[in-house]
Amino acid sequence: MNIGCIGWGSLTWNPGTLPIRNGWFEDGPLLPVEFARQSSGNRITLVLVPTTPCVRTLWCLLVVEDLSAARNALAQRESVLKSKEQNIGFWTRTSGSSGQFEDVIGAWAEPRQLDAVVWTNLGPKWGKTEGLFPSFDDVMHFVQEKGPNSDAAEYIRKAPHQIDTNYRRRLIAELPWLWTERQS
Repeated sequence: MNIGCIGWGSLTWNPGTLPIRNGWFEDGPLLPVEFARQSSGNRITLVLVPTTPCVRTLWCLLVVEDLSAARNALAQRESVLKSKEQNIGFWTRTSGSSGQFEDVIGAWAEPRQLDAVVWTNLGPKWGKTEGLFPSFDDVMHFVQEKGPNSDAAEYIRKAPHQIDTNYRRRLIAELPWLWTERQS
């Protein structure tokens, strides 16, 4: 089976144990992602946000035998094994799909002759409130408070260049120190 995995954040530079084959391709589907999830490790991560403009995501092929193994591998990498059904989206050519933007992902996957695709199906979260989309000021103040050597700054710095979101452009303009390398 040809099974793809879509990525837009830390998965692309730190796949961990995800069994990827030959790295990441830069012609993934156009999806609406933004820096909108306050996550563990004091980071603001990129997640799916239906109300934001689409950006070109990345994708890779997985070295797995079937869709179940692909979903489990991604759920383990994303630390969402217990909530895999909700937080790992999937599309298949023949046996159904589940997750945000499955139709867009399916239309993208068909001409690439993929049998299945998996992706992290998380949305916004601010504080402890799932679904709460932070304002730009919330995100900027969070990153300012954490500083240039923080995990928050590093995550934004390392995000693939093509993930050119509204918040990222504004952060570049407002926090020039964010774009220098980690200070020693």
